[in-house]
Amino acid sequence: TVTPTPTPTPTPTPTPTLPPPTVSLSGGTNCHPMKSWAGVVTPCTVTFNASGSGYTSLAWSGCCTGSTGVTGACQVSDITVSDSTKFTCSVTATGAGGTASANATANGVNHPPSVSLKQYGPPAPLPESNYVDATLTVSDPDGDAVQCTKPSVSSGGPCVMDGCSGTGDVVFQTLAKSGTCSWTAVWVDTWGWETAPTYNVSVQ
Repeated sequence: TVTPTPTPTPTPTPTPTLPPPTVSLSGGTNCHPMKSWAGVVTPCTVTFNASGSGYTSLAWSGCCTGSTGVTGACQVSDITVSDSTKFTCSVTATGAGGTASANATANGVNHPPSVSLKQYGPPAPLPESNYVDATLTVSDPDGDAVQCTKPSVSSGGPCVMDGCSGTGDVVFQTLAKSGTCSWTAVWVDTWGWETAPTYNVSVQ
């Protein structure tokens, strides 16, 4: 009796292990969202670019949700005042070797109004017991609308604030003679950021 020689079982070829993909984000910066007096916000956009290797698809999330391809558009709808109010853009790369993720942050920035005294009418020294118009140059570095609020007079100053307007006109009344009138008007933008310079002017 001849015993057949068993056929050797072939050793399976191991499946090569692929390295996981890599991904990183670049670009991004700060931007200024716009806000109306009614509280309606128009977001601004910060752009991030994804780069890496070994991936077949990218999925965007966080403030970049809805983006496609290698560019993520982060919608910034508020002003960043702390780490908790930063806007985070996230991307996940998927490939044969697994997944990899990257994150980056964007900030909403704002600047207070800019105010400078242009002229008095009549010119200083101001006459006693008279209504005086002070003209100021008022602007906002971010293009926000600006208005004047909470007009006041420093304690002890010989004048009384009458009113102000968003165009830069302040009206006050001088009282005591031979004194210094100290007045302050608060200028605020649509985000509530204030500038409140105080001016001193002599009264005849």
